[in-house]
Amino acid sequence: MSNRDFPLYTVKTDCQDCYKCVRRCPVKAIKIEDNSAMIVTDLCIACGICYKVCPAKAKQMRNDLSRAKFLLKSGKEVYVSLAPSWVTEFPEYSAEQMIAAIRRLGIRGLAKQPSAQRKCPVKPPKFWIRPITEFLSPPPVRP
Repeated sequence: MSNRDFPLYTVKTDCQDCYKCVRRCPVKAIKIEDNSAMIVTDLCIACGICYKVCPAKAKQMRNDLSRAKFLLKSGKEVYVSLAPSWVTEFPEYSAEQMIAAIRRLGIRGLAKQPSAQRKCPVKPPKFWIRPITEFLSPPPVRP
């Protein structure tokens, strides 16, 4: 995996070796390599703390906007893998509002991401994929 295939990456030439990201990473997924603080992708949980604390802006987030636009314009069915933690990033939006926004983008459905899974596989298993409307329905009550 190249440095920019992961959601967070380091611009080596911008790293000033201040070690702020090393000290603040909750899972210790930063290592010093060639005088730069590099993200260990196998350990990283992509929480973004290193990005927030880096004063030199050496930690960057991958921008997939152009890829997403291309995919949506391709005419293919598009599904979104939405982590349960989305509610912590967007507390001002209800589930109904988030789903409406996803639907307006032309997304066919959601791939429910189990909380234990960090990386979404290329093709989610069928049991994860459900139409968007099912996410608005309450779960079935079991006797």
